[in-house]
Amino acid sequence: MKTVLITGSRGFVGSALADHLRSRGYRVKDCLVRLNHFNSLEQIFDSAGPDIVVHLAAKVDKIRAGHEQDDFFEVNVMGTLNVIRLCLKHKAKLIYFSSAMVRHSRNKYGNKYGISKALAEDLVWSFTKNQGLKAITIRPCTIYKNVGGANINRFWKEEDISKGEWYSLERICVLVEKIIRNEDFEKYKIYKTRSITHYFNFLKTIPKRILSYLK
Repeated sequence: MKTVLITGSRGFVGSALADHLRSRGYRVKDCLVRLNHFNSLEQIFDSAGPDIVVHLAAKVDKIRAGHEQDDFFEVNVMGTLNVIRLCLKHKAKLIYFSSAMVRHSRNKYGNKYGISKALAEDLVWSFTKNQGLKAITIRPCTIYKNVGGANINRFWKEEDISKGEWYSLERICVLVEKIIRNEDFEKYKIYKTRSITHYFNFLKTIPKRILSYLK
C-alpha cells in the first residue's frame, strides 16, 4: 500500500482526490501547512513518510480568506522548492500540478499566477534533470464538478463548460491514480488535460478569426 501525501488536500481538487485514492486502497496523508514554512512542512513529510507527493497547494487568486496578502512567488515558487527538497530527502516521487496558464506566462496575457506556476514548473524540470528528482507534471485546464446536473467551478458557481477549456474533477482524479499506478517516473513528462470538446470549440471560432483578419 503506497502512502500518498497531498498538499492542499482540503481544496476543490485535493479533497476529491483524497477521497478517490482512499477508496482505491491508498494510504492518504493530508498536508495543510503553508508551503513557505519549511520546518512545519518538514514535520509533515517526516511523519507521513510518503512514497508519492501530489503537490496541489498554491496561491491562485487574491480573494481566499486569510491569504489575500500572500505573495504568489513566495508560495508557488519557493513553496514548490520546499516540496521538491523534501521529496528528495524522502526519495518520494512528485506529481506537480501546474496550470494551463503557463502558456501565457511570457506574453501579454501573463499574470502573476501564471508566471509563478511557470517558474515552479521549470524548477521541477530542472531538479529532474540535475538532482535526481522523480517527477511528473500535470498541466490542467479549468476543473469543474457536476452537482445535481449543474457544472460547478471551484468557487461553487455554475459555469457553461461548452465555452473555453474545462476538465471534470472525476477525470482528473482518475488521471492521477493512473499515473501513480502505471508510471515509473524514470522520464519526466507533462500531462495536458484537454478534451475533444476543446478542439470543437476552437474550430467554431475560426470563421470569426478569418473575418476579423479580412477586415
